[in-house]
Formats: sequence, structure tokens, C-alpha cells
Amino acid sequence: MSTNGTGRRQHTEESRNKIKTTLVIKKLMAHVLEDAEMSSTQIRAAEILLKKTVPDLSATQLTGGEGAESLPVQINMIVKDGSKS
Repeated sequence: MSTNGTGRRQHTEESRNKIKTTLVIKKLMAHVLEDAEMSSTQIRAAEILLKKTVPDLSATQLTGGEGAESLPVQINMIVKDGSKS
């Protein structure tokens, strides 16, 4: 965060984007876990926004360069309740 001429803190653009992404995720989590209502248009819009801000971890492959073998990588994420996804 930076300060403006009045000494008040200002959020950077990156900070604002992270806050917005967090709000989108919370809304989707409420829809899935708490049966909060969302239209299909809202869900699709959230999906599009998340694709722009959160990296896609669905498939990752590391290579050692030309002619080297590929190494498959599995990524396990720990969610807040401690379970693996």
C-alpha cells in the first residue's frame, strides 16, 4: 500500500484485484456450500473473471529441454477445512 498526499493509505491496483478475486471466490463458495442463489450468467461471469486472475492448475508438465522426457506433476491443494482437493 502507498500513501497519498493526505497521509491516507491507498490500495495498489494489484491489491484491489486480489480483493475482488477473493469476493468472487467467496460468492461461488456460498453458492456451492450454502445453497446461495446465483444465476447461470453470474456463475459464467465469475468463471471468466477467475480465469483472468487465478492461474489454471489443471495440467502441468515439466520438460527437461529438447529430447528429454516429460515429467507429470500432480498438485494437491489444501483447503481451509484441512481436506485435500
